[in-house]
Amino acid sequence: MTSNLEDLRGRGDGKQMPEVDETTYSRFKGELERQGYTFFVQIRPISVPELLKEDDQRAALGKERIFEVNRVDPLVDPVDLSGEMKTSIPPEIEIAISPGRAKILEGHGLHADAQKKIIEEDERKRLADNMPEVLQGLVSVRMPTASEIVQVYMAYKEKYGVSLFEGWFARAADKLSPEKGLARVGQYPTDKGMRVRGPDRKKGVNDVYPFAVVVMPTKAA
Repeated sequence: MTSNLEDLRGRGDGKQMPEVDETTYSRFKGELERQGYTFFVQIRPISVPELLKEDDQRAALGKERIFEVNRVDPLVDPVDLSGEMKTSIPPEIEIAISPGRAKILEGHGLHADAQKKIIEEDERKRLADNMPEVLQGLVSVRMPTASEIVQVYMAYKEKYGVSLFEGWFARAADKLSPEKGLARVGQYPTDKGMRVRGPDRKKGVNDVYPFAVVVMPTKAA
């Protein structure tokens, strides 16, 4: 567990993204796509518990679940709704992800502070340094919330029919509790849906990777 989890969250809530004209937006989007950030998702302002309620409604209609949920024994329910999960609601924004670099391999198994640095400093610098100078100030890279990761999973699977997170977990910015630390979101190879959990404390288990999202600027009306 890191020494200052509050500083590591990288939430981005309340940060006003710049408004740009259509031409600038298109140029910026094209530069992201050139660097592999080719999948764009409109994020809804909805918490993980609300997403789980929608999942229950989906299952009641006989549709495939988004979450891996154990209703028999709630003590092993992999969707952890403790702490901040109940109040963490992402802003209504558009984000971009790099499917080919979803797992930032150099951050595998590192502590949350090191993973945050890789996302918000190293990855941001890598993207900005390879863009025209006029666009560099628009680059905003951060660690996503659990709700945002689940929404990316949903959008990606709906479009391509496969899971982006199969067999690995992404670090999320949500702090479940002082004892549990930052959340992780993903799938074990045998899972049928997403798990939202606290950090895995098992010795020798390092399945958590940094996962970066770029917050897109808004298009001026």
